[in-house]
Amino acid sequence: MASTIPGPADVRRPDAAKPMLLVVDDESDLAALIGDIANQVGFDARLVTSGHRFKELVTTLPVQVAIADLVMHDCDGIELVQFLAEHHTPCSVVLMGAPDDRYLRAAETLASAWQVDLLGTLAKPVRAAELISLLRAALARIDGVQVGTA
Repeated sequence: MASTIPGPADVRRPDAAKPMLLVVDDESDLAALIGDIANQVGFDARLVTSGHRFKELVTTLPVQVAIADLVMHDCDGIELVQFLAEHHTPCSVVLMGAPDDRYLRAAETLASAWQVDLLGTLAKPVRAAELISLLRAALARIDGVQVGTA
């Protein structure tokens, strides 16, 4: 049985009103864990294990947030960031990679240069507290609430 993640962002929305989040990682167990946490925080999480499937869904579904691994067997994260930029996809992105990875920093720089809305990065192994914090900030942004202001 899944546990409930407590906190102020535990928004009870009708399923139809939950913002869609798309997780892409070729490690299906990690994708499922991220999806479970995202669902508990208040998203409608969808999971894919290939960059090609991600590209298909992110342009056909109303995805508001994407969480993408930088290193996958069929596609890399920089390619996904470039795809989002070229297709003017309005979703915000969280990138995952090795801690202190130059590749992750390069992807951040390119996301900024290509004007892709980068919410943040997650170092692998992903820490639940960091993921929850990013997801709550994303929900607050979607809802038009400023986070961290007095």
